[in-house]
Amino acid sequence: MKSRITAIVMMAAAAMAAYADNVSYIDPTEPGSPSKTADCTYYTGQTTLDSGWYVMDGSYSTGRITVNGDVNLILKDNAELKATGGGINVTQGNSLTIWAQSDGANMGKLTATSSTDDAGIGGGDGGACGTVTVNGGKVTATGGNRAAGIGGGDKGAGGTVTVNGGKVTAQGGNGGAGIGGGYESYAGVMLTIKP
Repeated sequence: MKSRITAIVMMAAAAMAAYADNVSYIDPTEPGSPSKTADCTYYTGQTTLDSGWYVMDGSYSTGRITVNGDVNLILKDNAELKATGGGINVTQGNSLTIWAQSDGANMGKLTATSSTDDAGIGGGDGGACGTVTVNGGKVTATGGNRAAGIGGGDKGAGGTVTVNGGKVTAQGGNGGAGIGGGYESYAGVMLTIKP
């Protein structure tokens, strides 16, 4: 009985440790304002992110991540997330907003790489991108064959992409846009880049 109680206590402690209160981040749309804070779930290698706030601390490598709903991801200083096993799937009706804690050399990094017909960040094969907003971090996205770096998969529309801050490098696969639609996509991207 004692071991069972101990196991339950340990599980409860682990669940509590998965959350972080008052994680700071900067909002480039409000220059000069103090850092904001959010209560977050720690990213620990999940391949599905449901609506909510997440914080990336340390270094993780993973396969393709799927975004469901409205997801905010804070990259802590010196943190690095490598979704190099398929990138990040953000389809129509879903959104991903990326934040950072600073805009200097220590800002967090996100690398998303697809080796199939999916976008680095955005739609899958034949799928349109949802909404992707980069407010901070060093973001590098590489699309698979005929797919965008950030935007649509092969034959998929570019969706809505906004870059308010951070450093973004996006490269499409053969015939895909860096930021925009995939190969033979007949619908473009609503793109906003702010200085």
